Amino acid sequence: MKYDSAIKCISPELSRDIATLVIGETPNLEPISESLPADERRADFIAKIVGCEESLIHIEFQTRYDPMMPVRMLTYYARILDKHGLPVYPIVVYLTKTESPIETTYSSHVGDRHVLTFDYEVVKVWELKSKMVFKEKLAGLYALTPLMPDANLAECREKMIEAIRENLISANSYMCMATLASLIHSKEVVNDFFTKNRVKTALREWISDIPS
Repeated sequence: MKYDSAIKCISPELSRDIATLVIGETPNLEPISESLPADERRADFIAKIVGCEESLIHIEFQTRYDPMMPVRMLTYYARILDKHGLPVYPIVVYLTKTESPIETTYSSHVGDRHVLTFDYEVVKVWELKSKMVFKEKLAGLYALTPLMPDANLAECREKMIEAIRENLISANSYMCMATLASLIHSKEVVNDFFTKNRVKTALREWISDIPS
């Protein structure tokens, strides 16, 4: 799926700044293999948090609401713990708005006996503000800014180009931004702001390996 490919393309930078947003400081992350035991289904992003107690961060990106997410996150947690033997901080990032209540907990009871409560963090991109992202220079999140409620697409484009020029994020992030913008914006709008020849020409002046 094109959105999954876009997320994978910028996963290290995006995940770093999601972690910064949630934890409150920029962590030193050391990405590790996302393949897991059992069926070898890959998680979106797993990294060691370096420089503090040994722990991991696990981030899943969802384009749309998934009612089974609590169970999925619990199974990811168990398999990551089984493979690495370290505490895991789990986060789900939802990219597009939903009216459904989003769970942040899986709870299990048998009769009147409590068996398990599992909590995870949820980031709702539609509750973030692009102005805050740009002010804090969370360049890893720039590709998501067209999905934010205060987004000005021209500003999103210019801030992304500026971040690429300053080597804050890879050149591939620009086309990932265009792909993710299409989650909520029409094809015509995305073409107008992100894929016109004048924009590609401007990028090529600064980055020789920008995709055609």
